[in-house]
Amino acid sequence: MRALIALALALFFTACLSKDDELSEHMKIEHPNGVILVLSKDWSADKTPSGFRVSAQKSQFARYPEEVLVSIKEKDWKPQGVWPLIRYLKERAIYYREDIEEGGSGGSTHILTAWESIPNGYIMIEQHTQAEGMSSPNYSLAWKVIDSIGLSRAIK
Repeated sequence: MRALIALALALFFTACLSKDDELSEHMKIEHPNGVILVLSKDWSADKTPSGFRVSAQKSQFARYPEEVLVSIKEKDWKPQGVWPLIRYLKERAIYYREDIEEGGSGGSTHILTAWESIPNGYIMIEQHTQAEGMSSPNYSLAWKVIDSIGLSRAIK
C-alpha cells in the first residue's frame, strides 16, 4: 500500500514539475494595439508599428530565415483577392491562401497569407519561405504563431 501511495505522489509531483517547466519555456508579449502572443522561447518577436515580426532563432543565420509578420488592420481595410481555404483553430476561422513567386537560386518563394476577423478589424499574418525542388513549403511557424495569438480585453 505504501508503495502505491509513493508511486502516486511521484507521478503527481512529476506532472506538476513538467507543467511548470512547460510554462517557463514560453513568453507572453503584448502590443499596444491589443494583440497578445504567447511564444516559445525558441522564437524572437520584434514589435512593429502594427504588430509583430516573429522569427525562429534557430534560422536567423539561414539563407532564408523563417519569419512571420502579424499585423492589425483597421475595420475599413478589406482582405483583397480570393481566399479559397479556411482552417479552424480553437473555434477561430482563419482564411488563407498560398501564392508562389518565381525565385532565384534558392527556388520559388512561397507566401502564406492568412487573416482572421476581430471586432475592430482584422489580424493579418504572412510568412514567406522557399522550397527547393519538389519539396513542399513549411508554414509550421506561421500556424504556431496564429495558434498563439490572443487579444486584450480592449479589443475583444
